[in-house]
Order: sequence, then C-alpha cells, then structure tokens
Amino acid sequence: MNRGLSLFAVIGIATMIVGCGAREPELNVLLVTLDTTRADHIGYAGHEDAHTPRLDAFARDRAVRFENAISSIPLTLPSHTTIMTGTYPVHHGVHDNDGFVVDDGVTTLAEILGGAGYSTGAVIASFPLDTQFNLDQGFDDYNDDYRQDWTDAEIDGRTVLSFGFIERKSNQVSAAALRWLEEHGDEPFFLWAHYFDPHQAYAPPSPYDSLFASEPYDGEIAFMDEGFGVLLDALDAKGLLDTTIIVVVGDHGESLDQHGEPTHAAYIYDTTVRVPLLIAAPGSGQATGESVKRQVRTIDIAPTILDLLGLPAHPDMQGSSLVPELHDPESGPERVALIETHFSHYHYQWAPLRGLRTDRWKYVLAPKRELYDLANDPGEVHNLIDVRPEIAADLDQQLDEQFRNHSWPDLARSVETITDTSVLAKLEALGYATGGGETVRTTPFPSREQLAEMPNPRDQSLVLRFINSSREMLRQGQFTKALEVAQKGLAIDSDNPRLFVMAARAEFSMGNVEKAIELFNRAAEFDPTDVHPFIYLGSAYSQLDRNQEAKEHYLIAARMSPGRVDVLENLGGVQASLGEYTDAVETFEKAIELEPGKWSLHMRLAAALRQTERFDEARAALQEALRLNPYSPVLLDQIAKLYATIGNYAFARQALEQAINIDPDEPLLRLHLAAVILGGGDDEGEARAQLEQVVTLAPDTRAGKLALTWLDGGDVELLEDETVVPTTGASPP
Repeated sequence: MNRGLSLFAVIGIATMIVGCGAREPELNVLLVTLDTTRADHIGYAGHEDAHTPRLDAFARDRAVRFENAISSIPLTLPSHTTIMTGTYPVHHGVHDNDGFVVDDGVTTLAEILGGAGYSTGAVIASFPLDTQFNLDQGFDDYNDDYRQDWTDAEIDGRTVLSFGFIERKSNQVSAAALRWLEEHGDEPFFLWAHYFDPHQAYAPPSPYDSLFASEPYDGEIAFMDEGFGVLLDALDAKGLLDTTIIVVVGDHGESLDQHGEPTHAAYIYDTTVRVPLLIAAPGSGQATGESVKRQVRTIDIAPTILDLLGLPAHPDMQGSSLVPELHDPESGPERVALIETHFSHYHYQWAPLRGLRTDRWKYVLAPKRELYDLANDPGEVHNLIDVRPEIAADLDQQLDEQFRNHSWPDLARSVETITDTSVLAKLEALGYATGGGETVRTTPFPSREQLAEMPNPRDQSLVLRFINSSREMLRQGQFTKALEVAQKGLAIDSDNPRLFVMAARAEFSMGNVEKAIELFNRAAEFDPTDVHPFIYLGSAYSQLDRNQEAKEHYLIAARMSPGRVDVLENLGGVQASLGEYTDAVETFEKAIELEPGKWSLHMRLAAALRQTERFDEARAALQEALRLNPYSPVLLDQIAKLYATIGNYAFARQALEQAINIDPDEPLLRLHLAAVILGGGDDEGEARAQLEQVVTLAPDTRAGKLALTWLDGGDVELLEDETVVPTTGASPP
C-alpha cells in the first residue's frame, strides 16, 4: 500500500488549482447513498406502493433523474469504493465486504476535495463501511459510531445476532449529519450521509411497520425518505440548498426473490445493479425535473462532482462527467457498464460472474452464459444466448477487452493477504492446508474452460434460499429450525462452507459447542485463509474455557485481519484470562489505535493494567472509558475493582452502589459489593444480604455458587476478575 502516492496526487491537484488563481470554493457537496435501494421502488419511478414524498419532490423540483444508473457490483463496500473513486472494482481492488481493505494508493473524492479546501465529513450507518476498511481516506471526520443515538430499547434489543449488521437508522444518521453541519456548514464542505435502512432484516419503525406490514422493504424505504427530508430541511433552514450540489444514489438494489435470489450479492440482474440516481446542481443550468434515459454508471459520479466544481478528474478515474446530460437529457455518449460479483465464489465455492451492459443488451459471463434484450425484456426473463449468438459474441469480446483495459495489474490490491509465515505455520500446525497463503481473493478470474466446470450460481437458487432462511432463523432465535434448514442445504450442496457456518452457529447457540467446533473446522478446511471460521472457533473454545486454543485461533484471525477491532478485543480478553496481562495490554492498545472511541476497549485495557499494578495508567484508561460511557454498570464495576485493589474500599463501594442502581438484577455487581463491604471492614450483615440476593437472582451461575459457598462458611475470593462485557459490533459472515 502507498498512501504517499494518493496524497501526492491530491497535493498536485490542489497546487494546480491555486496556481490558476482559483477562488474560495463557492459550492458545497452533499452525497447521500441509499444502501440496498432498488431503482424501481421509489415513487417517482412509478412504484405504486411507495411512500417517498421527499425523494419524489426532490426529483421533480430540484434534480435531474437518471433512469438507468448501473452499479458495478451488488455489495456495499466495493460499490461505495467505486462511487468514491470513480473506478471499477477490478481497478480499486475491492470485490467483497469481507477480506478487503481499500488500498492507500487509491485516491478518493474526499482526498481530492480536502486538498481543494473543503471540510470533509461522513456519517456511516453500518459496519461494512467501518473505518477499519479504509474508505475513510480523505475525511476529516468519519463518524461510524453506530450506537451514537440509540435509544435504551435499541441498546437492549439491537445485537449482531438480531439485526445481522450493527447499524443505525436514517433518523440517527440525519441527526449526526446535522450536528456536523452545525460545526462546518459555514465552511465549504463535502458531506457524505449513508442510509442503510432497506438492508435485510426489514424492520421499519412505527408507523411504517403497520402501514407496510406486507411489504416491510418498502416501509424501510419510506422511513429512509423521511430521514432524507430532515436533512434537506436543515440545509434549507441554513440557506444552503442553493449553494450545495446534492447527489442521491443507491449503492446496489435488492432481488426480493426475483430470479430466485432472496436479497443481493450472488447475481447481477438489474434488480440488484440498477439504482436510483438524482443530481441537483444549483446554478448549472440543469434540466430540473427531467429524466435521462441513457445508461450511466456509478463510476461517473465522482468525475461529475469534480466537473461541477470546476476541478479536474483524477487521472485514475474511469468514469466520465454527466454534466452534458444534466444540461440536455438527450445528449451524452453511449456508456458501457461493467458488472461483477465474486461473492458466490468466495463464500459458496460457486462460479464468479462478470457482465457487460449497454443501453440495449445485458451479457452475463457464467458457466451458462446469458443474454437479455433489455428494451423488450427489462425483467431479464428470456435468455437469448442461443437466439442471438452474434450479439453474444460481440459483447463477449467487448467484455474481455473492457475488463482487461480497466484492471489494475496487481490482483492482490486491497486484499487482506496472509504473507506472515508464522501465521501459515500455525495454520499448518492446526491441520489446515494453506496453499502457501494464496486465497480465492488473489486468483485471476477463471478461464472459459475453468468457468464451465464450476457450479453455476443461477442453478443454485434453492441453496440460496436455504442460506438466507437459515440466517434469518438464527437472527430470530429459531436455532433448531436454522440448523434443519442448513442441513437441507448441505444435502444439496455438501461442500458449501457458508452452510457449515450456519449449522455451526445454530449448534453453538443451542449450547452444543463441541459440535459447533467440529462444523466450524469443516468450514475452515474449505478455505483456511478465510478469517470468519477462526473468529467463531476462538469464541467457541473460549466458551468451553479452553482459552489456550481460543487464543491460538484469535491470534490467527488477528494476523489475517489486523484491522478487526472485534478480534483484537476478544484476543485481549482471552490473554487476560490466561494471566498474560502484558500481552493483553499490548493487544488492547492496538485496538484502541484503530478505534479510540470504543469505551469497552479502554475499560478492558484498565483491567489488564490493574493486574500489572500500573494503577495510574489504569485510572487514566478508566477515566477515558467513563468519558465515553458515563452510565455503564460494567464500567463502574471495573472502577470499583481498581479502587478496591489499591485499598480505597469506600470509593469502590460508592461505584458499585451506583452500578446497582442502574442494573439491580446483575448478580456479579452484588457479589462484588459484598466483597468490597467485607474488604473495607464494614457490617458483615450487609455483605450477607447482598450474597443472599445473588443466590436468589442466579443460583446456578458461578456467582451464585460462590455466594452460596461463602454463606455456608466457605473461604472463597468474591472479587474475581470476572465481569460482563458487551458484545463487539462486528458482522457475522
């Protein structure tokens, strides 16, 4: 990776602008990305069930609408990387949400605009765009604190398991964006607001949950529309609407069971690659309220924004400006769109797909090739590959040429590769054949002959349904059914690693940890360079108190994906459990470098520092954790432990009593309060009363058994270094 190249390019652009006597920027930029939003599910597109009054009014009164805007890939991280760089995935190197980190050598729109004098800010709604994936390049502020405005109910109910990805709703994204505008609205700015609501699971808030009970996906879009309206109203109130370029674009769509695909990522039909695109450019002479029917691409967005600002496109950008179409919707060149997905190859061991789309035709390179006449078959139902072979042959040749011409020479660009020989040795020692560290993410696209031998994703729609159903049942806590469905899928596709992971997660959730380990290992055997089974294995071994094995698997995961904060946090916890406190301190410090705003990391660092008797540093870490989360009973428990360790039992008792006021039903807090009361020489009767409550609250837990042992006259340590730590915000694969 080479951030220097990227910054050099930006500095060069900025110098050129200044050298030409450029004025202070006069127009701001607001980029709104609508995750998982189909082009045909907006009111202005004619969708009868839609309720999108703000988007409809914006399209009518302020913007130009592009009816055939094509995303290059139906996945969040790579599609947004394309939007931000104006380049295809084969150039920027990101092909999936997993296993990729945007290369520092890629130049983003934020880097260019920051170099041109703009304040740059982003408000991100969900984990696939987390800062650890490096799309934050060029942003002064990159707000990916998804829990920032959660209500108490959301804190209690929104987990990785129940919602798939940790996310925040559009009203919370808009609230964070408004706070940023309060600070930076008087400066030239580039603000990116990312809305994630329409992504599965579909759970629109009231009243949209009842209004769209039969179509919750449309309910999510309706709520997102409301959040977009709040953002527009704020710009209007600040007098910024007429000085702000506004681009609204989907990153990809959603199949909604068309073509046999429940959601997105596996196929490249228009249901998942045709996206909404609206551009409002004040003072440009645009044809407001008109629509452009010619095909455009999301790679065209960054060059268009720069053109509207009077800035040159970066030389790496592969799109072209849409300014001619803004002025005259009938003008503009014919644009060919390249489309791809490797998702099924990476996760299911099926074939990857490539496609080429023109205004008239869609060609899909797959084990069974496909050709669609979009003018007469917009639903892509009738495959004409045998009917129009001459068209297919021409498009096939174009596809090869276009992908070759747009590709970066290094296939490993942006890939999290395993080059550490110690990691490979550990994998081999654990029984996994590594292939020298090469992964499917670094291998070339298959030849025609190789492709013909691979499972065709289009033929696997039933397995896709089993995968999606099992995932949804896991989310809903229906673990037995999730296991049954995963097993049905394995009966059809016996080598599918994702189905092994689904079955293993179900077994784990039902308490069958040994069986889960067996299944996670099966998944790891298929691709020992995939980080996810190792993360799950670390968790499973930890659950069994087999902490040495847990540490080995977390260490592998941390070296495979050094930017995964969740992995580092879990690794540090296991190291502390093994008494390796110095190593735990180092691990937590690495995690804090990556995510300094995560309070639990500071808390756990403090616990490890306490064990190494670095009390002043532990106090400082707890103060930072308390600043970030002042009402956490878990944090107050750790504060009490520190002060009890240094002999200040009075302050420790005060902290625990405050924690119990917040969470009176947590038995560990009462157990520790009893220990502090006894340690400070206070009334033993008070301690006994607390321990009796522990036994009542949790008789079969370790805390309950310790309390009962003490009450029966046993000599036990009540202030153990055991506590409840919140789950991390990572996404399950």
